[in-house]
This record gives sequence, structure tokens and C-alpha cells, in this order.
Amino acid sequence: MTKLVLLKKGKVIAQFNLPEGGVGIGRSAVNEIQLKSPSVSERHARIFTTDSGSTLKDLNSALGTFVNDTAVTRCELRNNDVVLIGSYKLQYQHDGAQPQAAQTTTDTAPIPEQNASQPVAAEPAFQSKPVSGVASGDAEMSAPGAQLLVLNGINQGALVDLTHERLVLGKDHRRGLVIELVGQEYMVSSLADVSEVTLNGAPLHEPVVLRENDELLVEDVKLRFVSDISSVTS
Repeated sequence: MTKLVLLKKGKVIAQFNLPEGGVGIGRSAVNEIQLKSPSVSERHARIFTTDSGSTLKDLNSALGTFVNDTAVTRCELRNNDVVLIGSYKLQYQHDGAQPQAAQTTTDTAPIPEQNASQPVAAEPAFQSKPVSGVASGDAEMSAPGAQLLVLNGINQGALVDLTHERLVLGKDHRRGLVIELVGQEYMVSSLADVSEVTLNGAPLHEPVVLRENDELLVEDVKLRFVSDISSVTS
């Protein structure tokens, strides 16, 4: 059986069987696997599966698709590869491979498997909170609650949740950035010695702790770091 396993902090949230043929992944309901988050493009990626395995293809998504922290446009998937789409982490399993994530949940009920033949909303159980002045209906809160506000482009006004301890942004890993949770602070660093990543208008040469309303630029996308979501205004 070939499947994608949705992980959150080492726990299995959902499992999606991958039938032969193509399966779309994205924010729109037209996708067989629907991930409801502004950090995911409407048609973000597609997986093509045959008897011999699966191929992942990025569909020119806004924030890119990553396999094992490497930006990809097209990639042959292997057992236990970790696919990052927006703020979602999905582990690929083929021919009965078991997920390597630790099962720390006390709930012993089996996780139901779902066929990716109908649109499925794969949302982690975050608390939603309305955001004043932000044109987004899917603002999801996560501990400790920091987010990135998109300031330009087609996704202007969207919020990208920092739901994992490590988030990689940028289609090209040589020009992208990574945000990591260190203790109770978020640290941003460039993924290359020479890149187009800037922090408050200055080139980002070394890792820096993000402060309220810091502005990042990565591949022409402007982002504002917001740790206090109530302070976001239009």
C-alpha cells in the first residue's frame, strides 16, 4: 500500500492512501488531498503513483514544495521521505513501510486510513481565532502562536502559521530561508551564503532572532513576523 501520513509533533494525524494515477494536493477543494491553510497554494503539488512508486511534482506553488528539507520541482519519492507543503509535514510510505515518527499520543485507537479519491480536509486540530483587518478565513493558531503575514502578491493578507519547530520557505533552497523555534524564540537564517533574503531591508548573512513586526523578503515575497496576533492590523 502506498500512502501519505500527516504528522504533527511526532504524532500521526491522518493517513491518505495513494491510488494509481494522479492525486492533487492543495488548499482548494478540487484537490484529492485538501490542506486548508494560507501557506498552501490552491493547487500546490501533485503525486503520480504507479506499481513501482510515486513522483511528486510542484505546481508552481507560492512557497514551494520540499522533500527532506530540499526544494524540488519534480522528485521520485522513496520510503519515509518527508514532504513539506506549507506548514504541513507528510511522510511518504510505499510497500508497507512504517512511519518513523514517535507515537507519543496516549490515544491507542487506530488512525483511520482515507482514500485520496475524494477531497479531504486534512487540518491539524488548532484553535481558530478571528484576525481583525486580515483577509483570511483560515487563520489558525499554534503554540506559541507566532505567524507570518504576507504583505504582497496574490496571497497578500494571508497568514502562515509557524506550527512546526522548523519551517523552510522559498522555491529554490539556494535562495530560501529557514525559521526555527529555539526555546521560546524564532530564529531566521538564510539557506545560502549569498541569497536574496533580507531582514528589514538588509541582507541576512547570519542567523537572527525575529522580533515583533520584523519584515522578511524572500524571492520577492514580503513577510511580516507577528508573535502577538492581536496586534495585526490592515
